[in-house]
Amino acid sequence: MKKQNGGVKLITLIIIVLVLIAILFTIVMILKFGNKGKNIENDNNLSNNETNEIKADVTNYEGFTTAKVNTEISDFDLKFLRLENNSQNLIYSPLSIQYGLSMLKDGANGNTKTQIENLIGDKDLSKYKNIENILSLANGLFIRDSFSDIVKEDYTNLLKTKYNADLKLDSFASAKPINSWIENKTFNQIKDLLEDDDVTNPDAQMFLINALAIDMKWDSKFEEDDTYKETFNLQNGSTSEVDTMHQTTSSGSVSYFKNDSLTTLSMDYEKYEDVQLQCITLMPNNTELSSLIKDINPDLINKIANNLKSAEDTDAGIEISIPKFEYDYSLNFKEDLINLGMIDAFDGSLADFSNMAYKEKMLYNLYVGKAFHKAKIKFSENGTKAAAVTGYGMEFSTSIGDERKPIKIKFDKPFMYVIRDKQTHDVWFIGTVYNPA
Repeated sequence: MKKQNGGVKLITLIIIVLVLIAILFTIVMILKFGNKGKNIENDNNLSNNETNEIKADVTNYEGFTTAKVNTEISDFDLKFLRLENNSQNLIYSPLSIQYGLSMLKDGANGNTKTQIENLIGDKDLSKYKNIENILSLANGLFIRDSFSDIVKEDYTNLLKTKYNADLKLDSFASAKPINSWIENKTFNQIKDLLEDDDVTNPDAQMFLINALAIDMKWDSKFEEDDTYKETFNLQNGSTSEVDTMHQTTSSGSVSYFKNDSLTTLSMDYEKYEDVQLQCITLMPNNTELSSLIKDINPDLINKIANNLKSAEDTDAGIEISIPKFEYDYSLNFKEDLINLGMIDAFDGSLADFSNMAYKEKMLYNLYVGKAFHKAKIKFSENGTKAAAVTGYGMEFSTSIGDERKPIKIKFDKPFMYVIRDKQTHDVWFIGTVYNPA
């Protein structure tokens, strides 16, 4: 009986010890993670083993929460950044490209449609209400007037209902009508995008275009008096003196992420009606930007965006220094899309846009003969003004590869002729020619 009581006491003692260990472990974990985020240099740090360079694999990074941000960066958003990583100023609009490709996809069929779907996925496009002089997102379809009966009404109705697209019939005598529409929809930022030859080309039948623009002010503005020249270190090792904006702020509209490898700043724009945008900037500290771009992936950006710390949660705010800039850029768009697997749409013999136009009414096949994407930005003390245009010129395939040759018609033997009224078919003359001399 004593032996049995001793066993019970031993089991009870073991249970007590295990409970005490569990309590102690919980206290340690609370202390460990509860102290994070109390100073600018150490909060939200990545693993010390990976601070020499930013790598695409972020699975070993520490200090991130696992909650998802509301709107995540996708792999599609980064594709053109990686494709045109040429160590030069670049800007493009993934949203504009998605709108343009989505409208093109809705007119495609077969393998042509599949290739576009493989590129853009099944993400639903956000709908925006235009705000005068603040935000603009517009879609348009410009149709050569002689081609209007060949475009399917189901397609034009879809563009109007799904994309609120403007439908324009035009003689295609010049590029002015299309360029004027683009200029208006981009707050006069993108002008004279198309040349007259692009439009007057007899094979050009339609232009499918998305244009978008913003002109938004910072929620926490910079003062022009606080802008002055500072040294900017270029990737080639040289330096440049550039106009640099400054502010010290504790605003809740400004947040940051900083560790040994990366410096990130997020600044909100003012809220307009129910729309508010933000600008997130990322700077690698120990590697070249081109190296970061080569390996960057959506997971890293999304995790950083979800772990930004507000300036209002710091003891003395944060001090910002960031250059002003203004430039424009045009993607090597057609080549990029082909490299991303969208091949058939640009091939006059393979393209299938049978959801867009009646094949049986065309002598030649319809394909994408011209693809373009241009964007422009002005980043200054007051805010950001930016615009982008994505477009596709739909053409007949007769001029593909400069292989079109005239059909030879040669009269070198006796022949006959009929002269008749084209409308009534009344034959006015019939004749033969055996010897023209």
